[in-house]
Amino acid sequence: MSVANLLNVIRHKQLDVNRFELEIEGTTDYLPGSRAKALATVHVTVKLATSMTDKAIDRLLKTMDKYCTVHNSLSDRVAFSMEAKRIE
Repeated sequence: MSVANLLNVIRHKQLDVNRFELEIEGTTDYLPGSRAKALATVHVTVKLATSMTDKAIDRLLKTMDKYCTVHNSLSDRVAFSMEAKRIE
């Protein structure tokens, strides 16, 4: 869910995105039997200034999710969620 990941998808697919922001929030939890913590959840809000349809935005999010190195590396241990919001 990185800026570079999103920018690469936008450029590769030549999408009509004038501006975007990523807001990433996470929670941590203790590892079983330990005092150490690790990521438990990650929520990404993709804010887009675009004329794209809602369906096209959904496809963009699915593409980001599919090719995100962080998501692919951690998805079996961390609960990921993502949403899109339109901005001016």
